[in-house]
Amino acid sequence: MGWTVTHKPKGQTLKEFFTEEFGEGVLDVAQVGFTEAYVAYKCRDGRVIAIACHIRYYNDPYFNFGYKDVSEDMGPYICNCPERILKQLSPTDNNWAKEWRKRCWESIRRKKKSSLIRDGDFIKFREPISFQGGETLNLFKVEKSGRRVLFKRAYYSLSLDDLLVYDLCYYRITKWQMREYEILSEDEAKKVAKREAEEISRQYKPA
Repeated sequence: MGWTVTHKPKGQTLKEFFTEEFGEGVLDVAQVGFTEAYVAYKCRDGRVIAIACHIRYYNDPYFNFGYKDVSEDMGPYICNCPERILKQLSPTDNNWAKEWRKRCWESIRRKKKSSLIRDGDFIKFREPISFQGGETLNLFKVEKSGRRVLFKRAYYSLSLDDLLVYDLCYYRITKWQMREYEILSEDEAKKVAKREAEEISRQYKPA
């Protein structure tokens, strides 16, 4: 299951391309980002299965496109298949395919949840996130700029009574949508931050 590198004519859609590669069984193709594509493929027995494809564009006059296809019954690593493709698939008894579809639906659920986050919300990640420099954090204030989501550390200052403080700098959290988290109001975030600050204070309080 290595890479196939070939020529993709300018203006040719991915559906047209994969129909040439896989045959007339190709029903639909969805590209996700610049590196993934998902194919709904109708087999000769009438079943509709998914094929997950890593894709790559090359700066070459002829060999300008590559792909690596993995059928769902082999448990592809990538699992960002859109609903549009998943809803076209036939029921399956294959455990690898079942698990892959489950991961895809979970990915969809998390992405929908992330769309509910608004500018000024607070989120608390279930598992603390480690950053370069040794910080381990889980509570952040969200700032949205268009589709871009930025994070500021939120913490409670025991020296400034009843005040929730945010850093001026931003933290980069890659694939944050794939993590488990809860959305908090400012009052809820303040309570969480205060408990954590008091716990840290007790740990470092001289005996």
